[in-house]
Amino acid sequence: MAQCFPPGTLFGDDDFGWGTFILPYLDQANLYNRFNFNTDHGSLWVGGVEIKRSLYLDPGVNDTVLPVYLCPSNSMSLTHSPIRAGGANMAPTSVASRTIGGFARGDYKGCLGSGGGSITGMFGKIKNTRTPTKIRDVLDGTSNTIAVGEGYTRFARLIDGPTHPNVIDFPVWIGTNSQHQNVVAETGLNHIPNGGKNLPAGTWSTYDDCFASEHVGGVQFLFADGSVRFVTDNINMTLYSNLGDKADGNVTSLE
Repeated sequence: MAQCFPPGTLFGDDDFGWGTFILPYLDQANLYNRFNFNTDHGSLWVGGVEIKRSLYLDPGVNDTVLPVYLCPSNSMSLTHSPIRAGGANMAPTSVASRTIGGFARGDYKGCLGSGGGSITGMFGKIKNTRTPTKIRDVLDGTSNTIAVGEGYTRFARLIDGPTHPNVIDFPVWIGTNSQHQNVVAETGLNHIPNGGKNLPAGTWSTYDDCFASEHVGGVQFLFADGSVRFVTDNINMTLYSNLGDKADGNVTSLE
């Protein structure tokens, strides 16, 4: 038993994420054991310097569609992130901006919290937090802290191929495939659940790291205690931000 929650992602915007690390707990140990964590990840550290590489597309492994990671209400037609122009199925290179694609979709995202880069939620980057979250770190109470939520935004649902302007934000379960929005979302005051749904299409990209769904009136969330609760998209945003943080001292509840 790991004795802790998985990290949101390891080192950066091209690395394994929480959806990969919990595979053994989803009866997917055989799939998990096929990952090569020594060579397939995005970031390498050489002489104290980070060398970023795109995650390696491994057919039959990280392109496996897992129903547990798909919301039946999501209308997205694509089941895999589009392979962008110039991409190919090859080993990672040292080119930081290379995004290959082809990974299986994931409709759920870990909670980064309300603090943006300061990582105040359950899931952050190990390079920022240095250690994954443990139960003892959830000072606000596990029943009052968001862990995972639906994360297929309206802008993401419009992705129809490799030329779409938001293609690098396509939600995947393997990890960060160029953007942290691939696997985590935020609860800051400006990150309204289902953000952008009533705004002009040109503004939707502003809300690409919000929790979002196609359910009428809100989003389903998994809390750190294992409970699943529906949060309305007209929730008080201060309350919502507090629910996204694990130890801000603002103990609150949806009850």
